[in-house]
Amino acid sequence: MIGFIVLLLLNVASIPLSGWIAERRGRSIKLWCWMGAIFGPIAPLVVALLPSAPPNDSPPASALNELGRQTRGQASGRRGEPHNLDMVLISTA
Repeated sequence: MIGFIVLLLLNVASIPLSGWIAERRGRSIKLWCWMGAIFGPIAPLVVALLPSAPPNDSPPASALNELGRQTRGQASGRRGEPHNLDMVLISTA
């Protein structure tokens, strides 16, 4: 019975502890509080071992914006090279 009470207190204590560590590491407090509620004392250990989140000064980019950024140089010619007009003429014919 005492073991159950200790385990219960440990699990309950891990909820705010996970949120507090997450806040200090720049992570989502709400997410890590829920992780503490679900996984108990494992969650504070995991969030403590994760690297700090990078500063978020810019709005999040969508996956399509990332794809466009990665392929833009290939689609328009690299380093100011002109477009291949043969491809343009073939695709419009």
